[in-house]
Formats: sequence, C-alpha cells, structure tokens
Amino acid sequence: MACNLCLTYLGKTVTHGDGGCEFGASTLCRRCHVRGHLTRDCSAAAPYEIPTTLEELIPADIRLKYGISTHTVFKPKFADPEDRIPDINRIEITADPSYADLGAILEMYKIKVTDKVTKEPTAARMDALHKWATSHGYRIVMVAST
Repeated sequence: MACNLCLTYLGKTVTHGDGGCEFGASTLCRRCHVRGHLTRDCSAAAPYEIPTTLEELIPADIRLKYGISTHTVFKPKFADPEDRIPDINRIEITADPSYADLGAILEMYKIKVTDKVTKEPTAARMDALHKWATSHGYRIVMVAST
C-alpha cells in the first residue's frame, strides 16, 4: 500500500518495507509533539504557546536523549500576540463577508460549525472560523471590499 505521508508531502507514490516511512519518522509536530505529521495537519486541540525557554524549541525526545535539563530564559520580541503569527497563517476576508464566502472558507479549511440547526447564521460561521483560527495559530484579517 502506498504511503499517505509521502504522497501528501513529497508528491511521490512510495511503498515502504519493514523499516516504515522515513519521512514520517523525521517529521515532528510542534503542537502535540508526536512524530508522523506536521503542525499544520495536527488535529490536537492544544493551542500554540509561545516558548519561554530556548530548550522548549528542542524536541522532547532529543532533550531526553542528551539529558538537556537547563532552562535558558527566552523572551520573544513581539509586543502584540498577533504579530507572532506569520503571514502564511493569515486568512484575509472582506469586512462584511457573505454567507457563501464564509461557507467557502470553512469548506477550504475543513472547519465544522457545531451550532447547526438547519442553516447556521453568518455569525455562527464567523464564530467557528475565529475559534478554529485561534486554536490552529491562524490570524483573521478583515480587508476592505473592492
């Protein structure tokens, strides 16, 4: 059977032997600290936290392997928490988005609206988008409609 990780991330159809996927073993999620997927694909609900020590930037298994137990204080240079989110994690939407526009964004990021009755209102879609963006390290930017 073809490896889903290699197909998704490398664009190659590869069948691995007994050794398993080398790419999966080399990737480490910075949110849940589990190998086998990237942070952008993590389904864990844990929000991203700003590291407070330099050692937190080193994967846990490496710290254990080499016995790293120091705690060097690390202070980020960001005054506003929104500034720490890179532009690649920015979702731009119009200042007054339509119901269909929000639906397209929710579908693109596979976000589910939990407050569904029959047809959820635009406010419920916006709330779901903001909740998802906060938990996944994205920033919602409202831009003027053109």
